[in-house]
This record gives sequence, C-alpha cells and structure tokens, in this order.
Amino acid sequence: MTPTSLSGAFVLYAVTLLCCEAARVLGVRSGLVRPRLFGPSRGRLVSKLGGLPILLGSFFGLGYFFSNRTPEAYPADYLRQLPEMQTLSMGVVIAAALLYGEGYYAERRGRSHARALIVYLLSAAVLCRSGLVVEHISLWGRTIELDGWGVPVTMVYVLALLLFFRSLEGLDGLPTGLAGLILCLQLWLLRGGDEGLATEFCAILALVLAGSFSYEVYPVRLALGRSGSSLPGLFVAASTLLTRQKTFVAAALFFPAAVVVIVAGLVALQILEKRLLFGGRRLR
Repeated sequence: MTPTSLSGAFVLYAVTLLCCEAARVLGVRSGLVRPRLFGPSRGRLVSKLGGLPILLGSFFGLGYFFSNRTPEAYPADYLRQLPEMQTLSMGVVIAAALLYGEGYYAERRGRSHARALIVYLLSAAVLCRSGLVVEHISLWGRTIELDGWGVPVTMVYVLALLLFFRSLEGLDGLPTGLAGLILCLQLWLLRGGDEGLATEFCAILALVLAGSFSYEVYPVRLALGRSGSSLPGLFVAASTLLTRQKTFVAAALFFPAAVVVIVAGLVALQILEKRLLFGGRRLR
C-alpha cells in the first residue's frame, strides 16, 4: 500500500480527519480557542490546535509508508535511495515538531520574536542536516553551482517560506490551501518521471493538508493558530528542495504567489466593507 494508491490515500486522509476531530475537541476543552472574525459564523469559538493534526498526520504518513518499504520497490528511482528518504523524512518530522512546540508555547506563554527566529533557524538547520540542501540553481537554461553556499542559501530559502506562511496566520484555510496547491502542482510536474520517492513524499504531505483544509473552511472547526501556521511553509520548503530538478521551484511558487496577492487584496477589501476595524463606521 502506497500513498499514491487509492487505499493508501484513503487511510492517510481518514487518519488526518480523526486527528482533526481530536484537535477540535481538545482545543475546546482546554480553552485554546479564538473567535471567528469573518463570515456567517462570526464570533463562534474555534480550536487553535489546527497544527496538531498536520503534525500527527505527517508523522504517521512519513513514518508508516517509508519505514515499511524495501529498496526493490523503486527500481526506476535513481535520484533518491530509500535509506536517504527515511533520513529526509525524519528531518522533516523533527523540524515540524520544533515549529509546533514553539507555536504551542507561544499560545500558552506569549510571543517572542527572538525565540521564534531561533527555532526557525534551527528547523532550517535540521532540514539541511538531513540532506535537503540546494546544490545548484537553474535559471533560463543556465546552471549556477552553489558549492559552499548551498547551506546558507537553503537556510535563507526555508526561513523566508516559514515567515511568509506565518504572516498568513488568521486567514482561515489560506496557508493550508496555498501549500496544498503547490504540492499538487509538484505532483503534476513529477508525473511520469523516475522520482517515485519524491512523488510519494509530496502525495503524503498533500493528503495531510487536504484533511486539515476540510476543517478550516466553512463551517470552520479548526484554526491553525500560531502553532500551525508555519507547518505548511515547512512542507513547501521540504518538497521543493527534495527533487534535484530545482528548475520547477520557481514554477511551483509563481502561480500560488499570484493567488496570495489576489486573495490578500480581496480580504483587505472585505475588512473595510464589513467595517471590522473602524468601530462600525464606514470610511468616507
């Protein structure tokens, strides 16, 4: 059973939904809730533990599907070996746990930008240590070898994505939906190739985000909160760094970036139209 098969996809999606329901109940009972600001359910309290099912779903998916495989299952995958993929998966899980732990602590004890930045850099270092490093960049048919600059460039790239997705906190469903869109685009670009491990990796993360997304849209039952808003950014960073064809990183980011600009503009207009920021007064 693989995550790209119907049975594997169903199991992983169902596990993620169970984790979402558990996170919803746990958040309400523990008081980790916030009121909805938009839509018909405005004022309704929703759980802020939306990052927990993403963390648990990715842990289950990466651990289950890659720990039970044999190298013979990927005879055509010459770009990545199974032991290497297991190391990479462990790095992603550890980095996700660090990000979630920092966010959960911030929810409980208060925010600290310095602490968050340190954890972000540590998570980026974990990804680099597990083998996810940019080796070269291909632009317009020209290849630039990074040599010793690979690790610094990778850490800056990961940090930028984490900060970008953290900035989307509070926009229900947007971080998860955007990351899922990027992962689906990568799966489309990987179709018919020889990167079976990379394809399964992207499929696992996309299914986890799909399960979480279903709880983040109307009727909203989970909010990512500070503990989960950076996890989609981590998945995007890990998946785009995974393949050696770095040329599609730009292609995978250009279209979603345009979507973000459009959505952010529409949200800003809705805020002004609904008079949420001006005490019920419409701007003249």
